[in-house]
Amino acid sequence: MTRRSAIPVLVLSALIMGTASTAAALMPASIPGTTIGAATLGAGGLLMFVAFRGSALQVLRDRHTRHWVLSGGLLVACYALAYYSSVQYAGAAVSTVVNLGSAPLFAAAMEWITGTRRLSLQWALGTAVSVVGLVLLSFFADPGAASDTPTDAADMTAGIALAVLSGLLYAGYTLTSKKALDQRPDAPGVMGATFGVGGFLLLPLLALNFETLLRTPATIGLGLYLAIGPVLIGFWLFGLGLRYVDARTATTITLIEPVLASLLAVIVIHEAIAAPGWIGIAATVVGLYVATKKS
Repeated sequence: MTRRSAIPVLVLSALIMGTASTAAALMPASIPGTTIGAATLGAGGLLMFVAFRGSALQVLRDRHTRHWVLSGGLLVACYALAYYSSVQYAGAAVSTVVNLGSAPLFAAAMEWITGTRRLSLQWALGTAVSVVGLVLLSFFADPGAASDTPTDAADMTAGIALAVLSGLLYAGYTLTSKKALDQRPDAPGVMGATFGVGGFLLLPLLALNFETLLRTPATIGLGLYLAIGPVLIGFWLFGLGLRYVDARTATTITLIEPVLASLLAVIVIHEAIAAPGWIGIAATVVGLYVATKKS
């Protein structure tokens, strides 16, 4: 695979993962976001480890990659809990846009801190536009519109804070995975090891809430989809493409996700996004493109 052929792989990954927030929002409100996160990444991560167990075990035994995948596993476990909780509080559209809108900015900042990238005026301008876009979306989206119950301001604030946290964790996972892949160019092994560690860490929480997810055929189906689709297939494809591009490019391609998630949130879940909110989504995408493109 080359850098050119890796781009479509990352695009497909983004399209699959862009459906995650809508699927999670279709779960009954009585199921906590932490339970959904534990089921999604706990089951999906363990499935990925089993699928690539041979390569994953070799990655875990390699002293050059072990600390990166262990760190990445902890990050994705925390990411799952924060992100799916943010969906429950702030809705599918806002949580996804804020999460993936902040991730490239955090990734660029981390690269600057580690000395692998210099921040420029272009980055500052793009970041400012993106932040304005995120604020607009946060004020002009109402995930409670479908039930005629306006979203509580405190819930929206908590959801946005959790989405920002999940963006930070996602950026950290992207960078640790890139470091591991630089040491050992084995995408299935690195993804299998990373998500296997994350799944193992979430296994106790999944076990405690397993019966909750078996209430109806719908919750079982949604749980299976979240584990197999966005995690097993989506993140595997992401890791495959990440081997051939830098973290900044990879996180920029993920901008497809918030756009798709917003459209699905309106069409499938009937969340309401006023015109300024759509302008905010557009501003976020354009700003991040400017901030992360190579000058």
